Amino acid sequence: MSIQTSRFALRGFVALLLLSALLLAAGVAGAAVTAQNPPPTPVDVFCVTGSVFDHAEKPSSGWTITAVMYDPTTGLLDPGTAVDAETINVDNDPAGPLGSFRFNGLAAGVWNFSIGTRTGWSPITPASFDVTLAYGRTDCAAIRFKMRQDVTVTVIKINTDHTPLSNWVIHAKPGVGNFFAQAKDATTDSSGSATFTLTPGQWTFSESAPVGVSAVPISPETGSQSFTVEAPGPYTIRFKNRVLEQPKGCIEAIKTDSPPQGAGVGLGGWSISVLRADNSIAAEGKTDAFGRIVFKDLPLGPYTVHEKLPATDWEAAAPAHYAVTLTDAACVTVEFANRQVEPAFCIVGRKVDTNGLVGLPGWEITAQPQAVGGYEPGPVYTDGLGYFRFDFPMNDYRIPSAEYNICETITDGWLAHTPTCQKVKLPTTPGACVALGFNFENQQVGHAESQKGVPPAGCSATHTVKWGESLYGIGRQYGKSAQEMLNANQWVRGQKNMYLYVGQQVCIP
Repeated sequence: MSIQTSRFALRGFVALLLLSALLLAAGVAGAAVTAQNPPPTPVDVFCVTGSVFDHAEKPSSGWTITAVMYDPTTGLLDPGTAVDAETINVDNDPAGPLGSFRFNGLAAGVWNFSIGTRTGWSPITPASFDVTLAYGRTDCAAIRFKMRQDVTVTVIKINTDHTPLSNWVIHAKPGVGNFFAQAKDATTDSSGSATFTLTPGQWTFSESAPVGVSAVPISPETGSQSFTVEAPGPYTIRFKNRVLEQPKGCIEAIKTDSPPQGAGVGLGGWSISVLRADNSIAAEGKTDAFGRIVFKDLPLGPYTVHEKLPATDWEAAAPAHYAVTLTDAACVTVEFANRQVEPAFCIVGRKVDTNGLVGLPGWEITAQPQAVGGYEPGPVYTDGLGYFRFDFPMNDYRIPSAEYNICETITDGWLAHTPTCQKVKLPTTPGACVALGFNFENQQVGHAESQKGVPPAGCSATHTVKWGESLYGIGRQYGKSAQEMLNANQWVRGQKNMYLYVGQQVCIP
């Protein structure tokens, strides 16, 4: 080979190297351009994918889903746009997973999607809803339907004579592994039947007797039974019991007006209450237009029946409560009689011995008007329980709103333990008596001061009455029954309407 030929070969080899370098650089640059500028993503995708699940969150097949477009002009569904898709092995997605469906080739607009009906199934989610497909979508819209499979279970309730039992509550509770179900209750009807609509799975059924009814289970012996509910059903199960009859009694209360002469007339709208032995309320209500009320279906045992007197205008003409013991189904009748009284202006109070706070009889109490020329009543004297009362005339203009100084007269051998006077103002209109703010209290000369407040014999404690308190209400504070309180405080019977007044001392048995 000549030198010239060698030069041409060398030049060709160099040119080839340069060309290879240029091609390689161009390829790298092209790759870089491709990485920096990916191909454009398609827009305006109008398709819908979806699925159908059952109540247990499992895919469900065999459903028909229909899509219908709304006419943008009329706003109504356009039947001509209806498209169906089945939830498995659909023509446009034969490889889709169980319970899935897909709609391709839809148009922009508002579409209604609905799921077809099947016997024994009901929707959990709405069976029909709208979806808007707008321009600019880059992927399919996703929707879902959830359906519940319903199985009917009927529970029959009978007694040993196979007589249907009504008003029994049957409980259906999901069993082991039945995670997606909720407990249900149903009450047996006149035919003794209670019907449930349940989902497949393990269930336990039990029963509850009506209030006041006792029963012994016969079948099933445990009073409950469990089994697996499977579609399509239906199922019928039975509960059989021996019912133990519990007799009930009743109390009839009659409320009458007691006129000066002649027969009484019923008083309607008066409150009557029936208390158990523990002083809790067993029943209460108001008398009808004829002054009667009947409390039915009371369990046998002891009760106390009470009337509630209004604050003014009436006083008891007979006992305000009765002790009643129900021993059978017969109705026991009690009668309350009341007498209407005219409202009055009056002042009441009490005088007590510091030793045990027992009432002091025969003490003189005076009422002095604070206004010049005011009406001045004569002195009054405490009764055997230490109570006193001033009554004022109704036809004297000086009485309404008058203020009086009520004073005790000190007796030899006694020392005042409280102020000997206290002021009282009468109301502008007649009504309930005005009570003193505190009891007049005296201590016998030589009596030890330490004895103040010692409960009298037979009392565990004494209670000073506050505004708004009643004898039975005070008893409830100490856990004592109404009868116990009345037995320990017989003096209350001697008070008008058996009222308590502020400052009085009540014996707690």
